[in-house]
Amino acid sequence: MHECSKAVARRLHDARFATRWFVGDGIDVGAGGDSLGNYREFFPGMRTCRAWDLPDGDAQLLEGVADESLDFVHSSHCLEHMREPAVALDHWIRVLKPGGHLVVIVPDEDLYEQGVFPSTFNTDHKWTFTIAKFASWSPRSVNVTDLMNGVSDRVQTVKIELLDASYRFAGIPRIDRRGRSPNGDRSSRASGRPTISRCAAASGAPNRRDGESDAGNDRETTTEGAMRLEGKVAIVTGGGSGFGEGISKRFAQEGAKVVVNDLVDAAAERVAREIVAAGGKAHAVPGDVSKDADVSRLVATALAVYGDLHVVVNNAGTTHRNKPMLDVSEDEFDRIYRVNVKSLYLTAKHAVPHFRAKRNGVFVTIASTAGVRPRPGLTWYNGSKGAAIVTSRSMAAELAKDNIRVNVINPVAGETAMLAQFMGEDTPEMRAKFVASIPLGRLSQPSDIATAAVFFASDEAAFVTGACLEVDGGRCV
Repeated sequence: MHECSKAVARRLHDARFATRWFVGDGIDVGAGGDSLGNYREFFPGMRTCRAWDLPDGDAQLLEGVADESLDFVHSSHCLEHMREPAVALDHWIRVLKPGGHLVVIVPDEDLYEQGVFPSTFNTDHKWTFTIAKFASWSPRSVNVTDLMNGVSDRVQTVKIELLDASYRFAGIPRIDRRGRSPNGDRSSRASGRPTISRCAAASGAPNRRDGESDAGNDRETTTEGAMRLEGKVAIVTGGGSGFGEGISKRFAQEGAKVVVNDLVDAAAERVAREIVAAGGKAHAVPGDVSKDADVSRLVATALAVYGDLHVVVNNAGTTHRNKPMLDVSEDEFDRIYRVNVKSLYLTAKHAVPHFRAKRNGVFVTIASTAGVRPRPGLTWYNGSKGAAIVTSRSMAAELAKDNIRVNVINPVAGETAMLAQFMGEDTPEMRAKFVASIPLGRLSQPSDIATAAVFFASDEAAFVTGACLEVDGGRCV
């Protein structure tokens, strides 16, 4: 894997690269054959990214590139080849528009040169870099903090970080390759990210794998006992709240690497962050499941970040407020069917080819008891969930020959943000009315739905497809 592709894999862990920093028109200085522009599908806001390499001229000066003409400048492992790094930064900043972003990765001297200069890693390295040292063994050492201070009158530095998570010092495996850490837990890899600002710099670990695969760096924190989803990669749509949040967190607890999708960026990022803080593995991918480009990016990101995909939980859903059917607007109707039904088509479109290639995969549709036992006031929502149920069962019949399983969970009304819309108004009296219709005497909880989803996603359900499981406290009896 080349340096840029490794950096892209890291950057997918931070939605700001796609939504803010790699947006508009940019240039990749020193691109070689692994240009940032090759990965535009992961950065939907990127319009263009010109690759600048030796045939284009002096990378230090960027002659011919107009002042304040670009939204971003990217450079990975190029600054160490410049005659004068400070001059190069001046010109890279020169071509940025006000408010633009410069992302730079440089090799850390202790990770690359390891006390030897001229460099034996790359004889063309003219400088070595470190974040900040009082003294260095290298006669050509540059402190990144000093370099940034030199341009502080023009730019704001947002982040400087050492990216050393994938490096094996002197052939010794990292602590998470050697079993238990001193506190008794297995260590998981730090999430290295490049630095970012209008102008920022980072120190990066070299592409030396010493017999290890890049995928081998993605180790989870493990716990005692068998985990039902260990080794699986799962996408959960609408994972930023309610049932989706419950499913995402339970999947992570059971050993899955979870790609948390939600329409609300902050919600997806919060859930992913909380999973990671609890020792799990998660990555946030905001997006609209009713849009083809967003779903394509969602599946592609799961494959890029984790190298595989085993489970797609189609949980994202929406509704109209409880009211007479003819009071629902056409826009409301269209939105409900886009989110509740079209999303099944789009996730199938982008996930099934991968599942077919490996002859294994699972879809879990979170539908509703409304599609089984409809009631007045939610007619168009009821219809969309009925369509989701039938569509999923038809998928199960068609995809069984490819060893792709599709099952449905039908929750009764639950303690989620949509409850008030289902009821029309959230009052104690209305809640009591809903609860009275459930024989077990309570609303559903996200944990109830998550338990069923874990079963369908696990190998325990290897011979179960086309099933519809009501998690409803007896509501549909």
